[in-house]
Amino acid sequence: MIAQVAPLLDLPPARIEAVAEPHEESTGRGRIRLRHVDGPAAPGLIFEDARPYDCPGWAVFGDNVIDLLPGEETAVDVVWREVPPDDRVVRISGWNTGGHHVR
Repeated sequence: MIAQVAPLLDLPPARIEAVAEPHEESTGRGRIRLRHVDGPAAPGLIFEDARPYDCPGWAVFGDNVIDLLPGEETAVDVVWREVPPDDRVVRISGWNTGGHHVR
């Protein structure tokens, strides 16, 4: 198994930007906009609820495990269930991007 993912571990760093946008009609919905800024492809970008596991509520993402090619942009919808707006934090991480937190 390690040999199969070795090329991913050797990728040079990629830089992405992530911005959270509120939904116009619902306080429980939002959107995360992603943009590939620099470096090689950014494969396997994963979205997670970044709050501690014992916090009430959860996040539902419209997509997950996304690959971004250089210069590419995309958006992912998120629905927050029973999470106060000030507590909402998304972690985005990938093979060669490090971790990003978006509020």
